[in-house]
Order: sequence, then C-alpha cells, then structure tokens
Amino acid sequence: MKLKVSALFCLFCCVSFLYAEKKADENAVIVVSSSKIEESSDEAVEKVEVITNEDIKQSGAKTLSEAVRNNAGIVISGHPTDSISMQGFSGKYVKILIDGVAVSGDLGGATPVYQIPVEDIERIEIIKGASSALYGSDAMGGVINIITKKNKASQKDAASGKDNAGKRKFNIDFSTEFASNIRTYTSAGFSYTGPKFNGSATGSFDWNRGFIERLNTVFLDDVKIYKVPSNRLGFVRAKGDWNITGGSIGIYGLFSDSLKKTNTSKYETMNYGTKRFEGGLTGKKALSDAWLLSGFASAKFYMLDTEFKNIVDDNIRNGKSRFLDGEAEIRAAWDPNIFNSVLAGFNANFQTIQGDSFRGIKKQLLLSLYAQDTITIGASEQFLIVPGLRFDIAPPLEQTKILWQITPKLSLKYNPFKSTALRFAYGMGYRIPTFKQKHWLFTHDYASGAGNFILYGNPNLKPETSHGFNLDLEQKIGKFVNLNVSGYFNYIQNLIDNHIIGYDPGSGKYNRSYGNVDKALTFGGGISVHSKFKRTVLGASYAYTGAMGYSASHGKYIDLAARVPHRVTASALYTIPVIETDVSLRIEWNSPELIDYDLAIYSPDFLMAGLTIDKKFLKNKIDVYARVDNMLNNVHFKKGSLNTTQKEHFGLHHGVIFAGGIKLHF
Repeated sequence: MKLKVSALFCLFCCVSFLYAEKKADENAVIVVSSSKIEESSDEAVEKVEVITNEDIKQSGAKTLSEAVRNNAGIVISGHPTDSISMQGFSGKYVKILIDGVAVSGDLGGATPVYQIPVEDIERIEIIKGASSALYGSDAMGGVINIITKKNKASQKDAASGKDNAGKRKFNIDFSTEFASNIRTYTSAGFSYTGPKFNGSATGSFDWNRGFIERLNTVFLDDVKIYKVPSNRLGFVRAKGDWNITGGSIGIYGLFSDSLKKTNTSKYETMNYGTKRFEGGLTGKKALSDAWLLSGFASAKFYMLDTEFKNIVDDNIRNGKSRFLDGEAEIRAAWDPNIFNSVLAGFNANFQTIQGDSFRGIKKQLLLSLYAQDTITIGASEQFLIVPGLRFDIAPPLEQTKILWQITPKLSLKYNPFKSTALRFAYGMGYRIPTFKQKHWLFTHDYASGAGNFILYGNPNLKPETSHGFNLDLEQKIGKFVNLNVSGYFNYIQNLIDNHIIGYDPGSGKYNRSYGNVDKALTFGGGISVHSKFKRTVLGASYAYTGAMGYSASHGKYIDLAARVPHRVTASALYTIPVIETDVSLRIEWNSPELIDYDLAIYSPDFLMAGLTIDKKFLKNKIDVYARVDNMLNNVHFKKGSLNTTQKEHFGLHHGVIFAGGIKLHF
C-alpha cells in the first residue's frame, strides 16, 4: 500500500517538473501573518503558506475546515465540532484569526472551524510551528490568519493621497449550490467603495440534512439515527473602513447561529447549538515614514447549548455555557534604517465563563508585551535574522498565585541563491490551562466500560511550555516550479491530558481528571511541489507526523493517539482551450491513526478524491460549476483494527456526492 502511494506521489511530482510553457511567474502574494505588517511572501522570514480565494472556489469549500483540508500538514478532527491539528498539536494549540483578531473558541480553547464560512475570504495564511513571540499562548502548533476581501483600488487611492471624488462603486454577489446529499448553500453580499469609505456585508446559510436511518429495536420501533450529523449554519458579517490621512479606521461585527444534530448512542441524541456575537474596532496611522501605529479592540460572546435526550426513558439533560472574551492590542512598527525593522506591542485579554458545569463566574486575565527586530545583514537582504521576546503574566483572579513566563523566539532566513531560501525558526510556547481543563464537570454516560465516566476539571494544573524548532527549504526550479522541504521538532513540558483516577461502583462510572504529563514530543516534516503554467496548475505534498508522550505506567515514551502519521495530497487544474473551462482534481490520503495504545486499536486509512468543472460567462460575472466528491465511493486500502471501513469509521454514508451551483457578480 505504501509503495503504491509513494509511486503515485513521485509520478505526480515528475509530471509537474517536466511540463512547461513560456509564461512569466506571477508576483509573490502579499502576506501579514509572519510579522503583523504587510510584506511579500518571498521576503517573509517565516514560511507562510497561502490558500487563495481561487483555490477555495476550485475546491468547492464552504467552511474553513473544508478550505484547508487539502494542505498535507493540516488534519481536521474532533467531535462534535471540527478543529484543526498541526505538527502533532490538537486544535486548542492552533490560533485562528480573522484580519489579525483572534476568533472566539469553544470551551476547550479550540476554534470550531466548521462555523467559519469562506464567502468573504480573500486568502488564508498558514504558519506552522510556535509563533508565541507575536501571537501568544494559543499558537504553540501554529497560526491560521484569514484575510477578508478588501477593495484594492480604494487602498491604492488612500495610499497615494488621491481624492477620487465621484468614483463610487457598488458590487453585488450571490451564489447558491445544491448537492445530492441534500445539502444546500446560499450566500449573498454587497460592497461599496468610495473615496473615503468602504463598506461591505456578507451572509450565508448552509444546511445539511445528514443521513438518517430508521430502525426497529428491542425497546422501540422506528428509532431515528443520524448516521451522518445534520448541520445548520447561518452567518452574517459586516465591516466598514474610513480612509484618513496616512491610515484608516475600521469597524466590524458578525453573528452566527449553528446547530448540529447527532447520535451519541443508538438511543441517545445530542443537539449541539452555538451562537456567536462579535464586534470590534481596528485602526492604523502612519506617524512618519519610519513609524506606524496599529491595533484593535474586540468583544466576543459565545453561547453553547447542549441537549442530550434518551428516547427509551424520555430523559432530557440540558447544558448551557456562556463565554465572554474581550481583547485589545496596540503595536508600533519602527524602521529606523535599512537594516532594522522593529515591531513592539501590548495585548490584554480578559475572559469569563459561566454555565451548568461551573460554579459561579470564572474569570481569567492575560497581559502580554512582545517585541521583535527584523535585522538585515547586507544591503541585498540575503540574510535576515529576527530575534523576539514575549512576556505573559496572568494575575491571580482564579488561581492562587501569579502565573508568568518569558518566551523567546529566533528566526533566520538565508538566500544563498536568488532561487533558494533557507529558513530556521525556534520558538518557545507557553499556555495557561483553559476554563474547561480547570473547572469543567462533564458526565459521559453514553458508552460502556471506560467510556462511562465523569470528567473533573483540575484547578491545580500547571501551565504548558514547549520548545519548537522548524527548518524549511524553498527552491524555485525555473520559472514554473516551487519545491519545499520542511522538518520540525517540538518538546512539550507539563502537557495537559485527562486520565482515569478511580472507579465508583455505586454509579458504575469511572472518574477521570485532567493532569499534567511531564514531557511529550512531536516531530515530523514534509515535502511539497507546486507548478503553475499558462493553462495548468499542479501540486502534490506529503507530510509525516510523529507524537510521543512519556508514560509513567509504561516507564517509557509511547505513541500518542489521534495523530495521522502519513498524509498525502495532490491537485491538478487545467483550463481547456477554446471553451475556456476549468477542470480541477483533488486527492487526499491519510494513513491509519492510533486510537488506543494499550489495546492497539487503529482507524482505517482514508482516501478521498473530487472533481470540479467550472465555466465563467460575461467577463466572469456569471460562474457555473459542477462538482463530484468522494468520486471513488469510499475505496481505500486498509480496514481498521475493529474491521471498520472508511465508510463506517468516518461516517461517509452518502457515498458519491454530486453538486452544482451558480455564482453571480455584478
């Protein structure tokens, strides 16, 4: 099986190297995530991977989780909400931002990425590995920054100081799609561009009926089971920007409402409903050619309601949690000379939570100072070095003592040749325990054996620290081919995990609690190749992930569960001449992942392929497309340890899915 996959990957790479047409390569993308200021992706000291709006359209993605899943170094996992894992770290270690402002997460700290639609996304910037000097405690695994659409013409006018009075522009967008798995998606938006003000609003509604099976059981007739969960997501986001001399002031707000219906057992259903409110202010102001001030202030409110219903005894258990997050940041960029570019900032984040699983209102405050200097060695910018430092302090609002940590960062970029870039990064991560880990009381009684437990929070948890190392080689081959090879190693101390602490024979439940694991390791790397020609775009990538934790009971390091060791992705796009129609193919494969070390339980492997045909009319004002997902109808290589197939384990009961839609832009 591994030989077949390796052969296919090598063949795809060879095709991308051999195919060439005479067309100049496009300019590098402008990114902001590496240094929090705009710069070329080629010049960024840290490696920034970019998923463009066009990439999202070709994949047919509707949510952030669907948009990034074709990246080999990213794994989408989690229940009942999707979360993003990178470099062996789970979703709570990956920081998700929209235009540089953190997105509110669930109770465990992970951001439910299926709740973020893609309609207003210009591009997605991905940095893998610790970036704690700039982004703080939630970024031990990496950063994903979503950049929303902006009017480039208006930005250019503001930068040049021109007052294009009377040049006002309105845009209206509408799209709708229907799929054979009874999933409908509709979005609409408008934008206004003027000499002094830009405004836009977008909204979307995504509904998936799921896959319902009706059974006659021993206890009841006509039991309804969600073999595939039912999902509903409504989302609205509006923003406005006022151009001022040397800068801008912005305001934004969003609301989303989601509901997921699923089964936790044959006789028990769960409704997982969330509502999200968010609003904030942003701004930037150039004080001179050397000084730029920028910052934001945001308020986020996250509501979680769960309902567990046992249809045998008609027992209903409801749970409610309310999460409030206020954050403010101010930063200053200073370019004193051609050799230095200094960035410094202050961030304050205040959080509260209350709910059925918590006693009273829990509060948490984290204050942070950070600074870094991009140092250019030589006038040709052949060698760049970025030292950085961050200081985090958490006053004793809930804990008994002050928590604080200084985390250093060092990044290097060396261009031995114009077509070659070598990057090295070291970052220390620091993460204080979440509300869930410290205070949550959760009853899990819809499984047998060790799955029947009560999970207790632990207010005495120690903060986690990590040391992460990343090495990256980027090589341009000719005008059309980019090759990237990377590796990483992370050492984590006081990793927070939950474990069994006892058994209550009266209730028949195991008692579990969060605790600190002394030390853990994650390590791996990958290789990717991307080539872009006049009518053809090819890409392929492979990623390896290893994760081990020290087990006192085993007296050695053992493999950690819920990591995908081997992952392969490939994509191809071809524009057919004359009819000017795009045809794109996407393939991803995940090797089996460990579920339980002691019982040696593994999942099946995962193989998915999709095809999209896209045709634009009337100078791109009308876009009609058709897509097929899971086109191999759940064909894969290896069953799981419990003899489960891909279809059964991953809930792909719809099989092949056909979809079609239309997009309008005026």
